[in-house]
Amino acid sequence: MCINVRRGLFRLWLVLAVLWAITVGVFSFGDVRAEFRKAASMKKIAGFVANIPVDCDLARGINFRRDRNLCWYDLPTFRKLYPEYEDLNDSDLAERLHQKAGIPLIPIRPWSVLGERVGLVFGPPLGILVIGWALMWALAGFSKTEA
Repeated sequence: MCINVRRGLFRLWLVLAVLWAITVGVFSFGDVRAEFRKAASMKKIAGFVANIPVDCDLARGINFRRDRNLCWYDLPTFRKLYPEYEDLNDSDLAERLHQKAGIPLIPIRPWSVLGERVGLVFGPPLGILVIGWALMWALAGFSKTEA
């Protein structure tokens, strides 16, 4: 009888784990897809740090795109015209100048989002399986054994 209970509980866990995975997948699909689309569109623009904003009062050269009071440079042009920023890498430079311009730079992290969702799919069911197995093992110690 003990084997039937274990088998039944394992089957119940399996059904609930599959339902959990489907539910998490359905609710997470849109977020993960949006993050990958955002990453793909940024790569099409020519890298994750495509344009650098500068106040037009401080603009140099003529190779920029004007948008209201900001002038936008592509990264190679900005590097040539503003050598005082050579100590910063591309991502730090973009973060600093976007912050200075008052434009939040939203990080693109599709693989991190996907990893979090995969962890959410597998973590709780595996935790429940381990706890259930430990409880069954502990309760088996209290059963009567016939000598």
